[in-house]
Amino acid sequence: MNSSQKHKNSIYILIILIVVALFSLFGNLEKYSGSKEMGLKKIMPVEVDGWKLVRTSTEVGIEGLVSINEMFQGLYLHPVHGYLGVTVEYSSDSRRRYELHFPDICQEARGDKVIEFPPFHVMLNNGKSLPVALLSWEYRLESQKALCAYWYVVNGDPSISTLNLKIKQIFAGLLAKPKDSILIRIDRFYEKALTEDRLENKIVLLKKFIKDLYLGIKGSSRRILYGT
Repeated sequence: MNSSQKHKNSIYILIILIVVALFSLFGNLEKYSGSKEMGLKKIMPVEVDGWKLVRTSTEVGIEGLVSINEMFQGLYLHPVHGYLGVTVEYSSDSRRRYELHFPDICQEARGDKVIEFPPFHVMLNNGKSLPVALLSWEYRLESQKALCAYWYVVNGDPSISTLNLKIKQIFAGLLAKPKDSILIRIDRFYEKALTEDRLENKIVLLKKFIKDLYLGIKGSSRRILYGT
């Protein structure tokens, strides 16, 4: 294939991508299954290997947040390790207008100091590996700090790739077949500065909690939160 033909092919691909993007932006914007719920409060265990659920908040049809069908927020307390927060957001429509929050963008928009760390994988007891993104955030107005691990599940497929999620959004709009999407984030709160040793210890704790949470979730609900 000569360079001229390659250039033409690149132009064709660009045109197709623009058309797809415009369709996803300006096509039918009515939310699919807007009243659908997952029953997140019933899914989440009240105890996870020593971590006890001490506070919960579950909201549906949140005013002003058209993307979220249902949101669960839980605070877990461990007698040794302290507090850990779990947030689960569910949307019945995976198109761009209804995308769930990206924690790095959300925290920065609040004015937090955000540091992104390399992602890691957690090997689940079924032999499959779960990708997990990682960042730290600091909310200086209230002196809050946390190490945040998170992942997304779109139509049963776990992912932490922003590009992958954007591609799914485009094709959901093009094909008019939006899929369920879930965001799971786990915040390990801390007070002292993150030294290298403290960071590693908190990552180990997060990995263990993610595995134990998977074991604490019953039956088919595991697929909802873990995609497997």
